[in-house]
Amino acid sequence: MTEAPSDQLGLIHALARDPKLQSLSDYRPAFNLVAALGQARSELAHSGVLAALLDPCVHRSGDAILRELVRDLGEHEDLEEVPRRRVRDVLEDKRWSVTVERERYRIDVLVNIHCPSGDLVLGIENKIDAGEQDRQLERYQSTLLTCFPNHAVRLLVYLSPDGRAPKTASRDLDVPCLVMGYEWLAGLLEGLLEGESIDKRDRAGIRAFLEHVSEELVGTKTVKTLAREIWRDHAQALRLLYRHQPELEDIKDAYCEGIKSKLGDDAKLLLYPPQRGALSEIKLELKSWTERGIPLTFMLFGRPGQAAQLRVVVYRDAYKTHEATLRRWATTAQVAEGASFRLDPEFRPISGWGVWRRVFAEEYEPASSFFGGGSYNEKTASEALRRLFEQIDLLRSSVESMPRSGAK
Repeated sequence: MTEAPSDQLGLIHALARDPKLQSLSDYRPAFNLVAALGQARSELAHSGVLAALLDPCVHRSGDAILRELVRDLGEHEDLEEVPRRRVRDVLEDKRWSVTVERERYRIDVLVNIHCPSGDLVLGIENKIDAGEQDRQLERYQSTLLTCFPNHAVRLLVYLSPDGRAPKTASRDLDVPCLVMGYEWLAGLLEGLLEGESIDKRDRAGIRAFLEHVSEELVGTKTVKTLAREIWRDHAQALRLLYRHQPELEDIKDAYCEGIKSKLGDDAKLLLYPPQRGALSEIKLELKSWTERGIPLTFMLFGRPGQAAQLRVVVYRDAYKTHEATLRRWATTAQVAEGASFRLDPEFRPISGWGVWRRVFAEEYEPASSFFGGGSYNEKTASEALRRLFEQIDLLRSSVESMPRSGAK
């Protein structure tokens, strides 16, 4: 049953007057260096920290942390008895030779443990905001099976803030995929800090990382308690607010006006859906680029409650028409010096995106393409424009070096 407008206002006013909401608003976390550097939810940054934490060659406590992690994985409820016994054998052996690598075989963190009792390889796929690619975890399981055929133990860990279940793991391969959350990781590190195995020179850095995980990825007990109490007392008001979340439509005018003021008549803007329904896509094409046979689309995508996403893509039919020119451009283009992106010369289809193909050689759902946290306010519009013009500038010189259609 829908509340009358006056009742709805009453619910919202009661929520606004609740001192618990003010307490939540007044809450200020401790200084967070990771967040201050703009890496609060960066998967690359967190994978780098994970790799460093587990590497005995990087710091004095690496061996203790790695052994405790392997011990926990050996007791995981989804691990069958045979690999569980093999993990115990590896743990009992004190003569470990460890190699920790980043992005080996495209796996975020790869830990290779050699010891007389049998070798163990551990892959960690770290997902914070991005989703899984098509058959991603199954491919990683197959990779571990193929590349490490003589290892006694092969494990893949799927790590996320909430310990969510993976969608693309296979149960048919002899590489268990174990689900873990950042709360588990925090508990493991906290337990080690309570003992004597962590070197005193490493303690401050590990505690700082734990505070970051608690604030940004898991949630502190104070915040969780307040949030649950507010939900308990104001569920109707919160459901009402949820039904009226900010959306892409709220920043459409500011975003489109920003584009027109800088790009003028060269900008061709398309909205989807064009008439009915909640706006979910704002697409930009540059007419002068299309005339050169490079019909790129800069797509701003967003839905209520989800972070905005900006990507450079190519429409399927446009790719068919200009395939030869696009492939020639992608092969010869020199992206701005020092850029972290490279073009995908095959313009591979994006899983889950239907008729769209990717331009950059990046993951199917790159974490770096998300921003705004679902707020869709003035700051989100400004960030979207900044990212858009940055991408255009990155590609401009290589695109504009291509001749226009019909030019000799």
